[in-house]
Amino acid sequence: FDKLPTYQVVSHFGWVGDDFVPYSNKYLIDEDICTRDSLSALANKGTLDGWINTVRPLLSNTCLRLLVMTSFATPLIEKLNALPFFVVLWGKTGTCKTVTAMVAASVWGDPTKGKLVKTLNMTSNSLLSLAALLRNIPLFGDELEILRHKLKDFESTIMTLTGGVERGRLDKNARQRETPSWYNSFIVT
Repeated sequence: FDKLPTYQVVSHFGWVGDDFVPYSNKYLIDEDICTRDSLSALANKGTLDGWINTVRPLLSNTCLRLLVMTSFATPLIEKLNALPFFVVLWGKTGTCKTVTAMVAASVWGDPTKGKLVKTLNMTSNSLLSLAALLRNIPLFGDELEILRHKLKDFESTIMTLTGGVERGRLDKNARQRETPSWYNSFIVT
């Protein structure tokens, strides 16, 4: 034990005390609760100067600037004791909504669809679990309309997401399970 490095394992990305996972050397994310896509999507790649030089000229677009600013502001939600919120980029097909969301996702890592930008073709439970996993990192979703048509209780799911806490559940032994919570923004097209 004196020769092996030790790490504390956590169940979510984002703030753990004053450290921010996965960009901390003190904590590791529990791989049993996280997909490899999520882990690889949040890895550092490239340079800050390269990212700035690529994105800065694009910031003249008001929608893109709003989404990038939301992406950067998301870790402040928990620190300010604020509630999660949605930013929905709405428009006709072919107006670069998904690409705009991908640029905002590039703040955190790999903006490829399926990596940081997720399809919203998922169950309510999957969406809540993803919000809890990301915790202080924005959840980027493509095609909110899919979710609206898929879920019977769409409005209730949106209210739960913006409330920041999942409903209580019992385990198989009728004991209260830990209640997941999150403090992220939801950037969706």
